[in-house]
Amino acid sequence: MVLPILITGIVTIVVGIIVGLSVNHFQMREPKLVYYAEDTLPYKSPTGDTAIYHVKIENLGKEATEEVVCILAFEKATIEQSRIIVDPSIDYSEIVGNNSYRVDLPSLNPHESATLSVLASGTDNLPPRPEVSLRGKGITGTEATKTTGKETPWWGILVAILASLAGVASGGLTLRYTLMKMRKSISSGIGARGGTERSLGLSM
Repeated sequence: MVLPILITGIVTIVVGIIVGLSVNHFQMREPKLVYYAEDTLPYKSPTGDTAIYHVKIENLGKEATEEVVCILAFEKATIEQSRIIVDPSIDYSEIVGNNSYRVDLPSLNPHESATLSVLASGTDNLPPRPEVSLRGKGITGTEATKTTGKETPWWGILVAILASLAGVASGGLTLRYTLMKMRKSISSGIGARGGTERSLGLSM
């Protein structure tokens, strides 16, 4: 009775892990556009505020992303200077507006990136960061988090599998021990009952 339960548990865990890894693999095969933006502390002066903003865009997927467009918008600010830092082999075009900066890249290969830098000024409080709009062909960019791009290493998956199997084995042994105790208790009860019945028969 215990062995089938153990086998079923192990098969369930293995299938679940395989499905999870397969989904993760196919998701990582798709383009994944992200951007990194940190808050900026503006420089204040009697004539107004000045700030330098940096936004990095990157393709973290395993397929190229085409028609990449990134727009930085600055509320209550005027763009004084702008530049893009990117591999020289990557073509790009840029449009600088009064308070917006647009960069177009024909494509970004896996793990290729570009950094957009803007010097902006204003008479009022400047925003800590620009409004970022990022998209590619068939994909919308998102802001990166601390765990973005971090894949689970093979040893981490192995540890998870071993821990799961250990849990199933522990549960199976516990169940087996419980069943053995129940059987022993039942057998003891039946033996005690038989002895009592024999004693009553002799006394009569």
